[in-house]
Amino acid sequence: MEIISVPMLKASQLEAARALIKRCQQYDSSFRMPYLSNLFNFDKEMPAFFLAYEGQRLVGLLSVYADSPEVELSVYVHPDYRRQGIASALITEYRQVCGAYPIDQSCFVSEKAFLDQHPEFLRQTGLQMDESTEFLMDRERERFVFDKNEALNFRLAQAEDVEGITRLQMEAFESPYSEAFLYCDEALKDPKNHLYVIERAGRVIASCTIELSDAENYLYGLAVLKEYQHQGIGSYLVKKVINDLDDLNDRDCRLAVDDDNHVARTLYQKLGFNILTQVVYLDEIS
Repeated sequence: MEIISVPMLKASQLEAARALIKRCQQYDSSFRMPYLSNLFNFDKEMPAFFLAYEGQRLVGLLSVYADSPEVELSVYVHPDYRRQGIASALITEYRQVCGAYPIDQSCFVSEKAFLDQHPEFLRQTGLQMDESTEFLMDRERERFVFDKNEALNFRLAQAEDVEGITRLQMEAFESPYSEAFLYCDEALKDPKNHLYVIERAGRVIASCTIELSDAENYLYGLAVLKEYQHQGIGSYLVKKVINDLDDLNDRDCRLAVDDDNHVARTLYQKLGFNILTQVVYLDEIS
C-alpha cells in the first residue's frame, strides 16, 4: 500500500475519491459528502487529502477540513479493503505530516447510521461521540410559487459586499472576523460557489452561499441580521435561491442544521427539506 498527501486533488484524484465515497455510502447506507476542496482551509499549502493506493486503485481517503485550528477529518476505506489497517495508516500519516501545522484539535466526522451498523466501532477505536450533532437535509428539485417582496432586492453578492457580509456572518454564527471574511471572500472568488444576498434600502441584511461542485446544490452560511429575523426573510431568501438554482441546473438541494436548532429545522421542513442522516463528531478519549 502507498499513501500520498496533497493540498488539492487533481481531476483524476477527485474522480477516484468521489467513486470511493459513493461505494462506501452504498455499503454503509450513508449520505454525507465531505468537502473535497481546500478552499476554506486556513493554510492552502497544508496537505488536505491523504490517499491510500493498492496498485493503481484508490482504496482509502482521509480529508482534512481546516477552516480553523479545530479541524474535521473524514475517513473512507473501500469495503473490500477494511480491517487491513488502512484507516489507521491514513490517520498516522496525517498526524506525522500535519503535526507541524497550528492544529489545536482533530475530530472525526461520521454518521449515526454507520455507528448503529457497527456498535463496537467506538470501543475499538477509542473514540467518543460529541454532544453536538447535525442533521443533513435534502429537498428534491421543485420551484416555489410565491409573491415577490418589492422592498427586498435579491441578487448575487459583489466584491463591495464583502465587509457587510462578513459582519453579518460574524453576528449570526459568532465567528471571528478572519473566519467569516475567509468564507465570504473565497466564495466570491470561486466559480463553484454562488453567494446570494438580500438587500433592503441599500443594506445587505441576509446572505446564503451555494456550493455547486457535487451532485447536489449544497446550501450553507444562511444568515439574517438579528433585527430582521422572524420576519420571513430567511424563508424568502431560500425560496429565491432554490428558484434561481432551478434555472442553473437540475440538482436537488442539501443543507446541514444543528440538531438542537429546532427553529431552523422546522423552517427547512416547511420549505420541503427532509432529514437524510444525522452527522456525528467523534473525539479521542483523553
